[in-house]
Order: sequence, then C-alpha cells, then structure tokens
Amino acid sequence: PGDSSQVMYVWFDALAIYMTGIGYGWDDQQWKRYWPADMHVIGKDIVRFHAIYWIGMLLSAHLPLPKTIMTHGHITSGGQKMSKSIGNVIDPYEVVARYGVDFTRYYLLSEIPTLDDGDFTYSRADELYTSDFANGIGNLASRVSTLCEKSEGCFPIRPCTIDPQVAQYIESYAIREAIQSIWKHVRDLNKKISDAEPWKLPSSELEAFLVPIVEELRCIAVSLSPFLPQLSANLTHHFLQEHIYKINPLFPRLQK
Repeated sequence: PGDSSQVMYVWFDALAIYMTGIGYGWDDQQWKRYWPADMHVIGKDIVRFHAIYWIGMLLSAHLPLPKTIMTHGHITSGGQKMSKSIGNVIDPYEVVARYGVDFTRYYLLSEIPTLDDGDFTYSRADELYTSDFANGIGNLASRVSTLCEKSEGCFPIRPCTIDPQVAQYIESYAIREAIQSIWKHVRDLNKKISDAEPWKLPSSELEAFLVPIVEELRCIAVSLSPFLPQLSANLTHHFLQEHIYKINPLFPRLQK
C-alpha cells in the first residue's frame, strides 16, 4: 500500500468468492464439504488469473488448492469470435426456442471440443437436428416402439449402466467423444433394424428380435443421462416397461 509502482488487481477480491460463496469465513463445515474443488473449469482467456494469481493467493494463505484446472476454448460464430460490432452474436434463448434445450446441449457437446474452440452456425444446427435427432434417435425410438406395439410382446426389465467406453471418456473429460460414441450406437442400431427388416417378421419372431434391441435402447437412454437429461428421462419412461406402445414423435421436423 502506498507504492504507486505496484498494481493491486480487483481479482484478489473477485477470486476469493470461490470460497466465501461456499462458506469460508462463515460456515466452516460447508466450506470443507466443497473445498478443495475437484475441478476448476475456466476459460482460456483468463487462465493466467486462475492458474497463477489464484494459486498464489491460496498458497500464501496456506489453503488447499483445486485438485485440477481444466481450461476450455471459445464458441465462435461462423468462424469468427462473437462480436456485437460484427453482428454475429448467437442468442442462446433463440437457439433453445428453435431447437429445444436438449438439442442445444447436444450441439455444444458434440460440436465444441472440450479443450479447444468450436463453431456454431444455424445451418449446421439445422443439419444436425435433422440427421441426429429427427432421423437419428427420434426415428429409432419411433420405429422400435411401433414394432413393439405390433408384436404385442413382453420385454423383461433388466438393469442398465452407462456404457463403459462413455464412462472412460467422461473420466478423461473427452465429452465430445463420449456423446459421439453414443450416437454411433444410435446409428448402428438404426442400421441393424433397416438391414433386418423386422416388420416383415411374424409376431413370434418379431418379439424375439426386439428384446435385445429394446435392451440396447434402454442402455442408450442411461448413457445419455449425464448429457441430455430430458431425452434420457423420456426414453427411460417409455421403454422401461414390459409392454411398450408407439411413442409420440420426440423431435418434429423443423419449420422452414
């Protein structure tokens, strides 16, 4: 204090809220429950303040450090940094209004690398919505439920867990790879049904064909739960029963 050659950053005030907000100085038990953080997620443009200044502050106060710091990139728009002057800022409320919350999550998770920059455009969003949602998981749920209703079969309920490969991707923070591996399973299952043409089978054979298909779809729903909670819940609610009926369309076609 009093040395004009030195600069005191407002960050010293701002960064402390990571701990004061969870109880430091006023609820020690709650603070110890949440701190140290397992992972501190921060944008690449302010990594210096969080990986140097904040760490220095904690060390000087003899306080525990975050266990991990993960630095993510930026979302660009049409290949450029979003800017009001350029006019390429994407309004997230408009995106949600057009595609829904789960698809917005899906785009960000599947198109934006965890540790790098990624781009958003409405043309790419329209393309993904049609290919991966309407024609992908939506079509899969529709055709499987329709066939289940036709078969009038019984589908035993067995426990499902997150796909081990998806869990491994999550552990290494490879979120894009995790969601993409789930959608590969969706595409493979759709292809399996198309190749087999089960709608041509008699009821007795149709049920036998569908039992493992339904189990795979249930497991897909479980694997989706950390990423697309509403879609996961919808699929689980409809397919986690012994008698399955035709589901209402999950993802209507986009209006032009």
